[in-house]
Amino acid sequence: MNYGPLEFAAYLQQGARGVRPAPEPACVRELVSTRTSAGEVRVRVRRGGQPLVLVLSSHQDVLWRIELQRGARLEAVLLAGAGKSMVRGTRVAPVASIGGFYAFRRGSIEFRHLEDEVMRCTRRGIRDFQGMSAADLFEVAAP
Repeated sequence: MNYGPLEFAAYLQQGARGVRPAPEPACVRELVSTRTSAGEVRVRVRRGGQPLVLVLSSHQDVLWRIELQRGARLEAVLLAGAGKSMVRGTRVAPVASIGGFYAFRRGSIEFRHLEDEVMRCTRRGIRDFQGMSAADLFEVAAP
């Protein structure tokens, strides 16, 4: 299921079924992969105490494969980057495309632009950042 940024913000405020407000995302993470050998990157989400919003960003087309560990709570995925990347394995978490934003390092102008867009969509900044020039696996967990 794909949401635009405004629909995504409404989703986070109203909850997936519109019955009760969704919890405020406690952790927004940014994962950046600029090159992969097969064009596929796995993201292993470990169990944590808080819901997690992932921001997946790449300079090239990537198939992001989400692997949720038992008990992991994925609130949503924001997909960004220059190419036509896709996300698989999110179960029922919404995926929102936020455009061509990507960054290679925290503190760069590109990072600030990306974080501004993440703030617009979630009202949260990027808490943790993992940037690599080539990777096929990222591991993350909410606090």
